Amino acid sequence: MEEMNFKIDGKIIKETKCVKGFCCLKKDGKPHCQVIDSLNHEIHFVKSVTNSCRYKTTFGFSCICNCPTRKEIYNRYRR
Repeated sequence: MEEMNFKIDGKIIKETKCVKGFCCLKKDGKPHCQVIDSLNHEIHFVKSVTNSCRYKTTFGFSCICNCPTRKEIYNRYRR
């Protein structure tokens, strides 16, 4: 899979309180959690790879990502 440097609006970056240093936006970075489904580009179900993310919420047997930056990466780049 090709990795890329994502460009995200500064307003969205300011909304995001990332404890991982925005590593998903760095040159060889990639999002931590894979989006497996999205409803209206607002609710993003993810296959979680981390337990330490403040934006991950469990929903039944699924996980939802509420990270503004991660959601924008998916909505803009489908990654």
